[in-house]
Amino acid sequence: MTYARIHQLVESHDGTRIYAEAVGNPAAQAIVFIHGYACASFHFNRQFTDAGLVNRLYMIRYDVRGHGQSDAPLEEAAYASIKHAQDFKSVVNAFGAVKPILAGWLYYAGVVAADLVAAYGPDYILGVILLGSFPQKMMHPSIATDHAATLRPGLRSSDAREFSQVVPGFVKACFAPGYEVPSEDMAAFMGILFALPSEVRIFSGARTQDPEPLTVAFKGGKLPYVAIHGRQDRLVDCSKVRAWLRENWGEVEFHELEGVGHAPFFEAPERTNALILKFVGKVKGYDNS
Repeated sequence: MTYARIHQLVESHDGTRIYAEAVGNPAAQAIVFIHGYACASFHFNRQFTDAGLVNRLYMIRYDVRGHGQSDAPLEEAAYASIKHAQDFKSVVNAFGAVKPILAGWLYYAGVVAADLVAAYGPDYILGVILLGSFPQKMMHPSIATDHAATLRPGLRSSDAREFSQVVPGFVKACFAPGYEVPSEDMAAFMGILFALPSEVRIFSGARTQDPEPLTVAFKGGKLPYVAIHGRQDRLVDCSKVRAWLRENWGEVEFHELEGVGHAPFFEAPERTNALILKFVGKVKGYDNS
């Protein structure tokens, strides 16, 4: 069956307009894809054009505030934890979804689950898929690679020259060494970065979180997780993520994809999409492989 892609500007709680899209069967399980820091929702094109996902899921994606086609407030308070939770809820409500699964990429997105659980409780979402990401913002210093640390000052710099010099390196670091990023995608990835106001780049990564409600939810068996990482990730050390999860949370379903970097959904969409469907089936209680 063919499903038309729907897009709209959704007004969040504080009036910020959030660009969002949806495709698939509205009666199926909803899954909300959230992009990472200095990225945009179009990065998930290889999911939104996958017939297996489109026919079995109701997929939603949106540009996080400050990014892409969404509004970009320039006050630090606009990027607080509660704002991210409210944006997610506003988008979900706009498309009529109930109890969605969150799929988050990179430093910015996987941690939105902590924002949501702190704001609305663990029953608001059905589960979480980490795509090269991690569950709590506080983890980042301990699991980031040395290469990520060298890029961070330039990415947060308000100096245009310093920022522009680090952009190509950051985009390439999102993929495994030797991975050939199509030229049009490379240009689009860099374009999103160059469009970001320096205030957004700085404030986006500065918010604080209360991670305790999320930890309690996971340990209480109320929020299933799956982590999908690339073994050749140059920004996040997946072995450290796995070790942190085991030490602090216990066993979490964890997949390391060989030959893949920080963007498993982009570099290895067939493998990643199959794991997404398998996880949805697992939390829904049916075989979706």
